[in-house]
Amino acid sequence: MRKFVLWSICFVFSGAVWAQPLGIFSDRADIGEPNLEGLSSISGDIYTIEAGGATIGRRSYVDQLHFVYKEVSGSFDIITDPIPVEAAGEGGIMVRQDLDPDSAHVSWLRTSDTVAGGNTNAAGGSIFPHIRSLKGGGTIVDGDREPGGYSDVNIGAIRVQRIGNHFRLYTTDNAGEWSLAQDEIIPMAETVLVGLAVTANNADGLGVFEFEGTEINEYPLWVGRSVSVDDWQGGATIQVTLTAKARSAVSGNVSEVVPRLATVSNVQASAGQTSVDARNGKIAWLLDNLSGDATLTYDLTLPDRKSGSWTGQFTDGTNPQSHVGGDAVLPKNPTFKTNPAAVQISPDKPTIIQIEDFMVGADVDPPGFGLYLDPESESGITAVAVSGSVNDWVQIPVIIPANYGTAYMFGQVRGEDGNSDSFFIDLGFELINDNLTTWDSGGGKALHLDWVNNRIPEDPRPFDVDAGEQMLYVGPREDSAVFDWIAITNDPTFQSAALDELTGEIIDPFVGLTDDLGIFDANMDIAEDGGANLGFDGDAGYIASEEVYKVVGSGNDIWGTADNFHFIYKEVSGDVTIETNVYLDEFSGNGTWAKAGPMLRDELTPSSAHTFSMIRTQGRDFDPQWRMADAASGESLSALFSGASTERVGLQRTGNTVTYYYIDKFTGERTDLHVIEDLAFTDPIYAGLAVTAHDIGTLSIGEFSDVVLTTGGGPVKVDNWSLY
Repeated sequence: MRKFVLWSICFVFSGAVWAQPLGIFSDRADIGEPNLEGLSSISGDIYTIEAGGATIGRRSYVDQLHFVYKEVSGSFDIITDPIPVEAAGEGGIMVRQDLDPDSAHVSWLRTSDTVAGGNTNAAGGSIFPHIRSLKGGGTIVDGDREPGGYSDVNIGAIRVQRIGNHFRLYTTDNAGEWSLAQDEIIPMAETVLVGLAVTANNADGLGVFEFEGTEINEYPLWVGRSVSVDDWQGGATIQVTLTAKARSAVSGNVSEVVPRLATVSNVQASAGQTSVDARNGKIAWLLDNLSGDATLTYDLTLPDRKSGSWTGQFTDGTNPQSHVGGDAVLPKNPTFKTNPAAVQISPDKPTIIQIEDFMVGADVDPPGFGLYLDPESESGITAVAVSGSVNDWVQIPVIIPANYGTAYMFGQVRGEDGNSDSFFIDLGFELINDNLTTWDSGGGKALHLDWVNNRIPEDPRPFDVDAGEQMLYVGPREDSAVFDWIAITNDPTFQSAALDELTGEIIDPFVGLTDDLGIFDANMDIAEDGGANLGFDGDAGYIASEEVYKVVGSGNDIWGTADNFHFIYKEVSGDVTIETNVYLDEFSGNGTWAKAGPMLRDELTPSSAHTFSMIRTQGRDFDPQWRMADAASGESLSALFSGASTERVGLQRTGNTVTYYYIDKFTGERTDLHVIEDLAFTDPIYAGLAVTAHDIGTLSIGEFSDVVLTTGGGPVKVDNWSLY
């Protein structure tokens, strides 16, 4: 090993920055002034890196490491197998915006069998994502990921795939297949620094890693977004530009989703076809055999709100659909506000408090909370805990009105797991480290609503405080916990699913519903475990004045071996086709995996066999999903298809074969997407429309227009009304 070190030293030109190519990489550098100078070499196809440095973002706003890298533009993946040589440090893949120590980055790092200041679940190499989404912001260091295998030694190649702003982190399972461990949406420019990173995780130590099988693979399509301003000004009109770049001739599509409440106008494209869905704030851009570059511009009028995020997506038809790259959040450079005014708590409705509006309260250096960009949250801006100490908190002054009564709190957090996303919270007195003040989140890697008492809406924790100015404290139980907003109400029966976090208004999702079910026979909540995974009661009906079916549903998902959702249905036998336009409003849902669509179902039980042409909220993706037999595991194509080309989908049953299809919005033609055979269907079955919030604390609204249900006797018609 020391021979590599001596040989490497001859390539030092100045300080810690190198200019000598190293294998497939073009440069190397020490970042953040680590205690020991880093060394790197290559022998055959094995890279060896020795590095000092205290951390890559563990409880810190800056990094110290050695980095071997090259500039890469567009969409790509990088693969390597990091092998710890000594029992110290972390090493793996890093994608970084720049060489500044506080740069935004996505790192997928294997530990040695000891990690100072961290934890390891497997000797010889647990794997941890390290993610800083905002320059100078806080870093998420999520828990060990072991999907599919390696629970004992956790070895094998790892991979980071970057398509637009979408980063997917993979390990290899026991069969040597890629297994997706985590995905993140991180705004970065088109050109980034990509390479191998090592830190000692110890200010006085040395980490040594070898890397085998390292390769970088470029993908054919990049779509990026450029926003013409840095700050959000309510009422202003700005221009947004999407740029598509094809390395070779490629056909793809883009589904641009603008911030909620904003309006779109003046859409122009240099190539391809466009379609504007003003109601949903979405622009479809179809690219056919694109070579080189193409642009799409549009004007966006910003609503009177503090911040916003774009969640548009694109696909090249082969690789996974991903979020558009580049700018995704306004303001682009958010900061905690200082010296905020006390929040006046309303006596009549919940008062929403955005965490980023308040300075860090505890007198510590560095502060215990930083900011984090998350385009999948409505605001685009959240707070991340950098410290795990209950003495580091955000403190928020609030004014409790006279005769307010008992206060209750709920808020939106990011659910990685109950361990890494949990908080202490108190109103009126300083935090203490005990179970009474703990707010644990659930799982599912989604921003969602939680009550302060372990997510039990029927039993929220009471806070009895005097009128006047009080202090609200939010502190991390562990670092890497993410918090979006919190709300205070004096109504213990309030259902958080009825709150619009942007406007602060209480919304009745059931408005307009009557007992009219149109062509369907009945509707019901389908839920397992006596409704424990449902959350809220749903409802459905036909709104004749709008010629629309409205389905409101909660539930944790339609997936796995049992489903939790709301269903409006008709009993049918024999061959049947159901086709509809689908509009899905996640309402107060997590906005990512709420689902709606037509369904054929064998039984009205949670575990029943079914086929489901699912559309989800983000990017209006759609995907064939099914369960072959009762209590079997849910399945899908595992490749979401962009909703840019359609919002009309259908299911056609012939015997026990079901064909999934969609109607192209540009051509009007039917495209068959997938076929399932040998389903465990026994007549009669149930044809209908399904909605799940993918979050038991929220409700989602599905609206279905021009519903066509065809059986052996022809189209089923609504009584006293017909399109036919």
